[in-house]
Amino acid sequence: MAATLVVLGAVWLFGAEFRVIPSNSMQPGMKPGDRVVVQKLFGKALPERWRIVVFRKPSDGVVLVKRVAGLPGERLF
Repeated sequence: MAATLVVLGAVWLFGAEFRVIPSNSMQPGMKPGDRVVVQKLFGKALPERWRIVVFRKPSDGVVLVKRVAGLPGERLF
């Protein structure tokens, strides 16, 4: 049982964690209160279009869940 707790703790710290969709900005695909599993490992690469990303807002540290619409170098109108 202790080994299981150690493995689960390592996965939680380094591998993945659950996040809750906080607002209506992800509708219609995801609604407020829906849960997503966030992959932490290898999360520093440039995301692909329409992937869901989770990040902290630099000004106040709030965790945001958003979908990638534009990539670097593109203009959105």
